[in-house]
Amino acid sequence: NYRSTITDFGNAAKDEGFKDIRSIYNDGNATWVGSYAGLSKCNADLGIIKHFTPQYSNPNIVRKNVVNKIIPLGNNKLLIKSFMALHIFDLQKEAFVKSFYNSANGKYKLVGDFIGKCIVQGDIVYMATDEGLKLLNMRTSVVSNINLSLTGNSILDIVKVKNTLWLATLHGLVQLELHTYKVKRFTRDNGLASNNVRH
Repeated sequence: NYRSTITDFGNAAKDEGFKDIRSIYNDGNATWVGSYAGLSKCNADLGIIKHFTPQYSNPNIVRKNVVNKIIPLGNNKLLIKSFMALHIFDLQKEAFVKSFYNSANGKYKLVGDFIGKCIVQGDIVYMATDEGLKLLNMRTSVVSNINLSLTGNSILDIVKVKNTLWLATLHGLVQLELHTYKVKRFTRDNGLASNNVRH
């Protein structure tokens, strides 16, 4: 997956589905393009076969059609990340089958802020947000907070190394053991050049 500008795709620039490409995934049969216009299924020449946009019951969701990241889940499913929502897309049905966002009725409720990088482990999605580290169980649709005991909540980046998550924050580098949820923080006192860790 990578981000590109439309100028890299020649004639494809005429298609609405190629406005500010954010992510690309090939499933072996088709190429899926995530952009500001939504999710597009394309042929080998990047011609759009079909275009998809998620539906929302909350009118306050911003940039509704944007697909920032396409993450393969296995079992012919894709996790689609937008600015304020996550969606599961079924490749066989060619349809969005479940959405997680801050809905009016509280169903599949996520935080109302922007979702940054996501890490998937089985049915669990770890989300870096401005309000801290969130955990989404895709099977039960339950969203929970992970208490990191940080001075500030914002998580700027997240990386998984074996059974550990490393979190970049404005207050140092945080190590989170996934089996125990034990937290350890590293700052300038531990040798970092700055407490402002962004990547």
